[in-house]
Amino acid sequence: HQEESGSNKRPLCLALFGPPGSGKSFAVRAINDAINESLSNKGSLDIRVLPAYNLGQYTSVDGLDDAFSDIQTEINDVQARKAGKSVVPIAFFDEFDSSFDKQEFGWLKFFLAPMEDGAFGKHKVQNAILVFAGGTRHTFDEFSLANRPQTDQQWIQFSKAKGPDFASRLAGHLDIVGINSTGVEDELFMIRRSLLIRSMLSEFQGLKEGDEAHIDDKITKALLKVPYFRNGGRSVRMLLELCLDQTNCVSASEIPPIHQLNMHVEGKAFLDLLHERKGD
Repeated sequence: HQEESGSNKRPLCLALFGPPGSGKSFAVRAINDAINESLSNKGSLDIRVLPAYNLGQYTSVDGLDDAFSDIQTEINDVQARKAGKSVVPIAFFDEFDSSFDKQEFGWLKFFLAPMEDGAFGKHKVQNAILVFAGGTRHTFDEFSLANRPQTDQQWIQFSKAKGPDFASRLAGHLDIVGINSTGVEDELFMIRRSLLIRSMLSEFQGLKEGDEAHIDDKITKALLKVPYFRNGGRSVRMLLELCLDQTNCVSASEIPPIHQLNMHVEGKAFLDLLHERKGD
């Protein structure tokens, strides 16, 4: 609505939190798909997801300047303008809560201006969607030190790093639980796994809605019931890829040796589930 009215002065800023491999990148793609679907009848907008910018790998602010230059370039796309479209880029800043220049949360202060004024130096990014993914903190409360007294030493350091100012500029946040069970009361972890597995198989096998996935039932059961994935969704992806046969089917005949399974799950538990008889 803001894009169409021309009243937007700042980008939409969102934050995602979750353990490694919980599916933060997957969530960004899902957000993009949802936005594109809701705007499918509005041909004037072009939503684009940019490659992720991993701040944990940056050693200077130059990398951040390059990122905002990319965002502005997309917004100013000449061909899109000629076609009567406005580009809305979705920029994904991974590990935004990492240290920089020997300061914990050292990156936060650099985002205040673009979040508030829609500009980073000479780069104008008002029409963008900025998505920040936590790398060192797994929930928003853990990041923002919710319920900590302002006399707490950690809160004081967080405040010096402009943490409260950053948090106040977020339009919303999402804590992603991930695909591992959080405890005995977590009855939905297998549903979360099912959604992720289906999404990955759709990518591998080019499935459309309603298409049947090509995967051995035994592997499906093992993936859904194995107690723990060591690297979250990354482990699921790796196991699926390792088990692809020449016909692009996920086959039990392609199961790797146990030492390789152990890199991603408890190998014995996975194999026990794989060879479990029906009714056990």
